[in-house]
Amino acid sequence: MLELMLTLASQLSGYPLPAQMPTLEFRSAAWLEAQACPEGATARCTDVHGLYLDHGNVIYLDERLEAAGHDPIARSLVLHELVHFLQDQAGLNADDCAQRQAREFEAYRLQQAFLRREGLIAELHFDSGDCPISEATAAAHGD
Repeated sequence: MLELMLTLASQLSGYPLPAQMPTLEFRSAAWLEAQACPEGATARCTDVHGLYLDHGNVIYLDERLEAAGHDPIARSLVLHELVHFLQDQAGLNADDCAQRQAREFEAYRLQQAFLRREGLIAELHFDSGDCPISEATAAAHGD
């Protein structure tokens, strides 16, 4: 499934396929939350289902999704994290709030496009966390 989803993420995003495939690992929700918010728990860290850490080669998913297999929602979460993997491979930085926002907006937009392709209507809402959403960022992404 991972190779197919990576190919689809590449097609939807326009990023090239990398030379090396990422791996997929399932972890506990507590582990994902600790990685997403090492500074401590915040409201945005209570519902983490997937994670990609820049400069790595691993997509982490909530272990509760392992049994979901080909469920479109679970696959959309894989696609979202694969978009982050492709962004990183393409050299898109996430060094500041504006860059992180742009990457997240793109990943959510492509995740939503995938869900529509699967016949599901989903309103995904981007949580900017501690980064205020600039007017320019919101306008560039149609929000």
